[in-house]
Amino acid sequence: MLKGGFFYASNLVATAYGQTMYVSSDSILVVTGAVSLTKITFDPNTKPKLSLFFGSATVDFSAALENGSPPQFWLYALPSCTYMKLTSQNAFVGVIYAPGMDLSAQGGASVQGAIVAKSFSCQGTFDFHHDDATGGTESKNFKILSWAEL
Repeated sequence: MLKGGFFYASNLVATAYGQTMYVSSDSILVVTGAVSLTKITFDPNTKPKLSLFFGSATVDFSAALENGSPPQFWLYALPSCTYMKLTSQNAFVGVIYAPGMDLSAQGGASVQGAIVAKSFSCQGTFDFHHDDATGGTESKNFKILSWAEL
């Protein structure tokens, strides 16, 4: 349970409570190791925000979001995190901000929100819904380093 504030964890691997995280107030969580979550539940009354930072080199993420909307959940990849795989029949609901990470979606994954990634690939069925509510929620300064015209 995250009751608000800044938290650090070496991993999020636990079988207690069905691998569910409950967020009751605005929280920031930094995880440097493995992640194994099936559900992230937001308190429907307080509508908290969660900023989740991944530091592990690779991450498999398949958690379903309950009572949340894309502006409430931001997933950041630290520079040490270079690859993430979305592997769920549940929609990822939130924003993935990982300009240095390769992102792969497999096995019926879907995203509702927004993605910033170094590269993106998908195999099998994949659905994407850009949620306009994510625009302007947190502005990020960025600089274009290069581009290729197709």
